[in-house]
Amino acid sequence: MRTRRQIAQWTTTGLDPYATHIMALCEHFGRGPREPQIVECGCGYYSTPILAACARMRGGELLVFETNKDWADRVTAVVDVRIRIVSDWGELREHVRPGAEWFIDNGPKTRDRAFPARVMLDLSPQLVVLHDAVPEWDVVTMISEKMGGVRWHRKPDPFTAVWEPECREHFPLIGEGQE
Repeated sequence: MRTRRQIAQWTTTGLDPYATHIMALCEHFGRGPREPQIVECGCGYYSTPILAACARMRGGELLVFETNKDWADRVTAVVDVRIRIVSDWGELREHVRPGAEWFIDNGPKTRDRAFPARVMLDLSPQLVVLHDAVPEWDVVTMISEKMGGVRWHRKPDPFTAVWEPECREHFPLIGEGQE
């Protein structure tokens, strides 16, 4: 959960606290191999249109999964994308192929995002971006240990973790020399 100090800091910088992951999304999903399968777990007003544009630019496909139908309806009212409602994150195995690129919105009110992360790890992801994550959360530790390290996007949001193949060589496990 964001502290009053963090929100005040974002207010003075002009950043919307719900949009601090935009740089990470554009940087990581806007490049890479053609025809990717991009998976979003937890839709949003900012992330879903950006990921849809990245998938289109790269000739790929965007799969969006959400557990809250009311929230999905609000997002599809402003973004032209199909959102699959899931009651069990295990359903992702039916739709996602190995090597996909994943964005998981891991907000404090949605700690169940560890469940799609478990599915994701079984499918050998090519890229993982976790928004609203902190190093102490089980999902971050789980990804770091299984994948060989994560790095933290420091600006503008220190709470976005990224894993991609280069992380194995360049970024140690959490707690080993990272800020």
